[in-house]
Amino acid sequence: MTSPGRPAPEVVLGVGGGIAAYKVCDLLRRLTESGHHVRVVPTHAALEFVGAATWAALSGRPVSADPFDHVHEVPHVRIGKSADLVVVAPATADLLAKAANGLADDLLTNTLLTARCPILYAAAMHTEMWEHPATQANVATLRDRGATVLDPAVGRLTGADTGRGRLPEPHEIFAITQLMLADGAARAAGQRVADLTGRLQALLGPLLPPGTSVQRILSGAAEPAEANPILAADPSTVDAWWAAVTGPPGGAA
Repeated sequence: MTSPGRPAPEVVLGVGGGIAAYKVCDLLRRLTESGHHVRVVPTHAALEFVGAATWAALSGRPVSADPFDHVHEVPHVRIGKSADLVVVAPATADLLAKAANGLADDLLTNTLLTARCPILYAAAMHTEMWEHPATQANVATLRDRGATVLDPAVGRLTGADTGRGRLPEPHEIFAITQLMLADGAARAAGQRVADLTGRLQALLGPLLPPGTSVQRILSGAAEPAEANPILAADPSTVDAWWAAVTGPPGGAA
């Protein structure tokens, strides 16, 4: 959520080519209704699942997967450089591989190379693809570089299969974006990150297993089982803790 007197964050929402792309429409709605400026950058494969017209209508901004559209505006550089946060959902095996290896063959992968802000990947793919050593190596590479990669959830997948591979629910991803934006805003304002994480710990600590800190969640060091209690929190609580985190010390908004 944005606070009065503060500029709205610029969020790039990258959409990968997976069936879970339809769920990202809900994530986009949550981001825009919270006052964020969102630029949707889908892959060409993502547009096979949800069309550009839908993304443009929900975001209120133009949508393209091609770096040669509006080339005079240099979008393959400008979009990433102007972002406060990049969220990729669903982050497919293909997208994770391209990001880990620095490939740039469309607007989204170019944006991932030019972004100098935090990047959140919400992974979603079939179980066998997630468990493949190549995917696990790519995830480890991205995490080593400072990106946050959310493990996929366990549940029903495409077809009759069930297993780890589902996209985390939109309200779960949204909650993590707010943690990451709060951390970034604190750094930009010169606020001590220890102060911010201390306030987050006080608010969210009861939701965490013993010994788990919010700092581990922010840094991407937490194991999925540690992060899940935050992600599973009632989405109606997000407003309350966000106001407390972004307001002045003492909890006033």
